[in-house]
Amino acid sequence: MSHALWISIGAVALAAVIVAAVTWMLVSSGRVGRHGARVLPGSPPPLHRAALLFDRFEAVEAPACAEEDDLDRELLRARLEETSKTGDEGRAYRLAKVLARLGDEDPSVISRSNAREPVPAVFSPIGDEDWVTSVASPGLDRALTGLMALLGPEVITWHAHPAGRYGLARGERVENQPKAPRLAELAPMVARAVGVPAPQLYLTPQRDARLVHVNLSVAGRFASALAVGKEGLSFEDESIMLFMLGRKLTFMRPEHLLCTAVDGPEDLRALHLAVAQVLDPGTLPEPPAIVLGKVRSEALSLLRQYFGEADLAAAMRRLLRLSRERFVEEEPSHSGRWERWLVASAETSFRLGLLLCGDLRAGLKILDLDGVIPGTHREHVQCYQALYRFYLSDEYARLRRILTG
Repeated sequence: MSHALWISIGAVALAAVIVAAVTWMLVSSGRVGRHGARVLPGSPPPLHRAALLFDRFEAVEAPACAEEDDLDRELLRARLEETSKTGDEGRAYRLAKVLARLGDEDPSVISRSNAREPVPAVFSPIGDEDWVTSVASPGLDRALTGLMALLGPEVITWHAHPAGRYGLARGERVENQPKAPRLAELAPMVARAVGVPAPQLYLTPQRDARLVHVNLSVAGRFASALAVGKEGLSFEDESIMLFMLGRKLTFMRPEHLLCTAVDGPEDLRALHLAVAQVLDPGTLPEPPAIVLGKVRSEALSLLRQYFGEADLAAAMRRLLRLSRERFVEEEPSHSGRWERWLVASAETSFRLGLLLCGDLRAGLKILDLDGVIPGTHREHVQCYQALYRFYLSDEYARLRRILTG
């Protein structure tokens, strides 16, 4: 056999080995992804969570924050006096906090409002039922929340970006720092309470932002990360840290995940229509030409693959039917229903942050930094009032006891 023939045979064999290796890697990565070992933001679509939404389905037309103002100072002062007589110091403390924020200058109120709750050493997880029925904003449309829950983390990978786009590098990972900030120590504890995997944390001192939830794509793998900016590193108050972490990690749960990937309600409406086109064609208007940054045909193809699992598809069809009863066809630029959902989802993140830190002052500090100033805008006033009401509610007290064990 000639030398040239041997070389040819060797080249063919080498090519076959390379093709086999590449195929094996692709197949293996697909299997890994299907078995949940691939790093993804959030957890797999929770069918049991969707069932909770089915059981308690309500289409809520009102915005997340109620319009009526039941936060009358005289009424709250009377409640504070009654509560003081019963010895419920926790409720008295919360009433004093709200009264002080509403401008009450009584020395006894101010003294009480300055008390601080200690940060617990550990948090207990919030169960899915409590999350759906109590933590989530009452303004959340349950059908749309179910859609989000069943879309789960896989769809978010459409919007994952290379780490370099955010100025992140391996050298800035928290575990590579000589001394990790306290925020990094609190993050796994908060993640456990929220019911999500602990995120990767990056230090990004060049960023002005405090804390940014980032969906990353690294060598074909996807991860959810928190980028800690200069302002985030400047805080020493653990209550503020807990509030920030609670807000951001809320958006790692499948019910709220897509908030971190969309530019506005039009994107969410487009996704809603695309899912209906795949699973319940002809019942809703056609999706627009672009769906979450994908050409419509590509987006529909990805969704068909995603809903190849029969149980997942059946659950989504049921939610689509519930959702269709409330769906009003609107111009793409007027997606009021999705906009209300986004507002209510943001309110959920504030509610959770408040539960974790147990300190109204810390939560309102972040609202102030975000430019949500009372009196400047009707929606801002309503959202402050919604947070006050939640803070004073029996549900808050019950959930706080569950969290702090």
